[in-house]
Amino acid sequence: LVVIGDDMSAQMILAWFRAGADDFLDRDSPDAEIHASILSRLRDCAIKQGDRKATVRFDVLSPGLAEEDYDLALNLAAVLAAEDKARRVLFLDLSLPASPVRLALNVEPALTIPQAIRELHRLDRAFFDSALARSQNTGLYVLPLADEAMDMGALPSLHDLSILMQILRAMFDAVVVHWGLFSRQAALAGVDGSRRQVLLCCNQRFSSVRHA
Repeated sequence: LVVIGDDMSAQMILAWFRAGADDFLDRDSPDAEIHASILSRLRDCAIKQGDRKATVRFDVLSPGLAEEDYDLALNLAAVLAAEDKARRVLFLDLSLPASPVRLALNVEPALTIPQAIRELHRLDRAFFDSALARSQNTGLYVLPLADEAMDMGALPSLHDLSILMQILRAMFDAVVVHWGLFSRQAALAGVDGSRRQVLLCCNQRFSSVRHA
């Protein structure tokens, strides 16, 4: 649990660590420094779980609708992809009612998660390379839940998502999942994932850190 905040008082930092935080980062630090610190901790956790070559999944869970949580997930995915262009990194975006990734990365998603689930029998590396949107700047692949506002009755089940993620593990080196409104269901269901890193987003309040 990494806390990012702007209150650097010793009393507040001590309160965060007592609430269960593993590390603290100053929100006013340069972006590059924050990125490097978070990625270093994530790499350390991933390496401890086993083979460096195995697919790693990062689950970003959020208690509510916060643009900052989405920005964290997207930036994490983009940095992982840009850091090594040979690495195949996928951003699985469960934003509702529609994904803002088109504007954020200047890409045009052609395949959505419900469409991919309907095509499970066809999913292989060649299919993803031809159907997925990909950022030219970072090399990041993008698979959104919805490119436009979708019918809530058409949402995929966690079971179907779990099956899709098992397939994605064989196609990519790293998968970053922004769970958004599905965060609570994902946490309660304990969606399976080997080498899975969970990022719990919360604000700077003591109660929020303790709850996370």
